[in-house]
Amino acid sequence: MKRFMTNSASHRVFFAGIGAAFAILFGSLLFISPADAPGYERAGVAFPDKNVLVSADIADTAEKRARGLSGRERLAPGEGMWFIFEAEGRHGFWMKDMHFAIDIIWLDERLHIVDMWEDASPESYPSIVAPKGPAKYVLEVPAGFAKMHSLAIGDRAEVSQQSE
Repeated sequence: MKRFMTNSASHRVFFAGIGAAFAILFGSLLFISPADAPGYERAGVAFPDKNVLVSADIADTAEKRARGLSGRERLAPGEGMWFIFEAEGRHGFWMKDMHFAIDIIWLDERLHIVDMWEDASPESYPSIVAPKGPAKYVLEVPAGFAKMHSLAIGDRAEVSQQSE
C-alpha cells in the first residue's frame, strides 16, 4: 500500500497557515465578550429610586444564559447582563470560567429585588447560589454595584429595550 507523503516546504507552510488561522478564529470565539457578540440585544435596567441605569446585554435563550459572562475579562461601570427566564423559579448561578467578581441581583416578575449575591468571586466555583425566593430576572453587574447604589431587597427596577 502506497501512502501519500510530502515534505515540501510549500505544503508545510500551507498547512501551518491553515492551522494558525483556525487557532486564531476559534480562540477568539472562546473569549468574545457578550457586548461584541452578534445576536445580543441591549436593555436599559434602571433603579429610578437610586438614580442609576445599567446598559445590559440580554440573555434570553438557554444558550445565552448558560454562557453568561463566562470568558469575558471585565464589565465596565454601567454595564451588565440581563437574564430573562421563561418562568419564576429559584434560578441558581455559579462562577464557571469567570475572570472577575460581580454582584448578582435576582428580581421577581414585578421587577422587585428578591435577593442579591454581592461580590460573587470566581473562586467560589463550583458552588451554586440560588435566591431565597422565586425570581424571573437576574442582573449581573460589576462587584460593588449594589453597595455603591444602596440597593436593597424590595427595590424596584424598570427595564427598557435599547436600540443598537
